[in-house]
Amino acid sequence: MITAIMVNRNESTFYESLESILDHVETVIIVDGSTKEEYERIKLFCESFPYPQILLHHIDPNYKEQIDLAFDLSFNTPDRWILRWDSDFTPKHNFKFLTELICALDDRDDYALIFGVEDPVTGELHFEDYLFTKNEGLYNIHIRRVVKDIIRRLKRKKQQRRVWVPYPRSYKILYFNQTFIYHHSSTKPDWKKIERKYQREWSLMSSKKRQGRTFEEYVREKEGIDVACTTLA
Repeated sequence: MITAIMVNRNESTFYESLESILDHVETVIIVDGSTKEEYERIKLFCESFPYPQILLHHIDPNYKEQIDLAFDLSFNTPDRWILRWDSDFTPKHNFKFLTELICALDDRDDYALIFGVEDPVTGELHFEDYLFTKNEGLYNIHIRRVVKDIIRRLKRKKQQRRVWVPYPRSYKILYFNQTFIYHHSSTKPDWKKIERKYQREWSLMSSKKRQGRTFEEYVREKEGIDVACTTLA
């Protein structure tokens, strides 16, 4: 019934986020822009789940291209609903309400459910559109880009929150004044600064001293960074 689309690039919360949504969806489409080493870890992690179906794609890190590809690929699945799922989200206990609600909605109509996303540390929340039905009017990527450009211009003038997808007028928009998702904020290290710190030292090191390690692995070792959770961007 639901296809979740995820975009990722070396996000430390990716594994927890993916695992947390698996019980609520039938398909997960992941467009990953992580480093090669991190992508291989993600691939092995995804293969460990027999269900639901996880479709993993790897392209160069470009958020706009990643989200557009994930969106278009979602139209190839049999599921009626699309869930936009960020790689730093986990569902709250009341998230099941949304999955039960969509079963009760009329199959003849198109819907977009807009609901709250909460920061679990500060308690701050914002509203975004994350669950919506498929419609041919959404599929044309060129029309989507034109309309999104218009929306961005309107946003600059009115400073008002606009939805990510420009829904056709036929859509019924349902707003919920409550949160259903935790949005985990994390402090990310300045990888470019860390790289520069060790680049000269690495370049002067012999292959024997490198001991088969990549530069990325060497930096992580020197900085004491958990290999399983984070990589260089």
